[in-house]
Amino acid sequence: MNRLRMAVLATAVGSPLLLNAGIAAAQDAASNAELLQLLKQQAELIKKLEQRLATLEGKQPAAPATAAAAVGEAAGPVADKSAEVRAAITDTQQGLLEAQLAQLSALGSAGAGSGGGSGNLRWRGAPVFRSADGYFTFKPRGRLSLDWSGTEGSSFDARNIYGTEATDLRLGAEGTIGKLGYKLDVTFTDNAAGVRDFVTAERWFASQFAWLVGRMAELPEPGGPGSMLDHSLVLWAKEMGDGRLHDCVSVPFVLAGGAGGLLATDRYLRFDHAPHQRLLVSVCHAMGVMVPAFGDPARGAGPLAGVLS
Repeated sequence: MNRLRMAVLATAVGSPLLLNAGIAAAQDAASNAELLQLLKQQAELIKKLEQRLATLEGKQPAAPATAAAAVGEAAGPVADKSAEVRAAITDTQQGLLEAQLAQLSALGSAGAGSGGGSGNLRWRGAPVFRSADGYFTFKPRGRLSLDWSGTEGSSFDARNIYGTEATDLRLGAEGTIGKLGYKLDVTFTDNAAGVRDFVTAERWFASQFAWLVGRMAELPEPGGPGSMLDHSLVLWAKEMGDGRLHDCVSVPFVLAGGAGGLLATDRYLRFDHAPHQRLLVSVCHAMGVMVPAFGDPARGAGPLAGVLS
């Protein structure tokens, strides 16, 4: 019976360890769902082994009363072996669960930090490929914009016209080479429709700015000479230099008004690579707010020379 119990113990310990070794070998390829399924299978296996052990112990014949003294000497070791088997199964089950939970935690941490995926492939809005040592990464990117228009309802079929136009078609890539990042885009359309819409929108903004400035020039300054515009400073700012590339280089700004004699108009000024924070410092100084910097001082401090007289 002792040999039988030891065989059960070997089966209980050996089989889950073999399964655990298989999981460790396939850790990079296994998904969380597969690991959870293996955990369930191991729990069921351990449960069956415990039931089998209980059944075997239940079939053990009872000792006659006359031989109680002789059997009592062997009952102690048998009980001790049974307790050892149960303790070994419990320890094995606990160790396997802890190992599997550690594997799940490791996979979960890798997915959370990289956008999901395993091995040399991640998913971050699009597939991200990387070399084995992580030195080189590559992520494809692209954009496709289609305009669809049509007319419907005319009794003349020739007037019911439908059409599409590709306003933007780009393919590119981005990634890293060591500590150096790169981003490339190739445009396959002249984007005539997009440029046309952009010009239309900019003309509307310009017309609103011109209306505001013209209206302020018509209104007299309350309690002082000149117009309201002579004593005001109006700023028209853009979000970026080139909306197609989404960069902030050569961003245009328009200043209107006399700012109480501090701003000379009818000029075009160019400041190569000057941070716009310095222009905002100049605007603050024109309003009497003598701040040394606007926003992050590390990006630029002090006013732009030549803006204010």
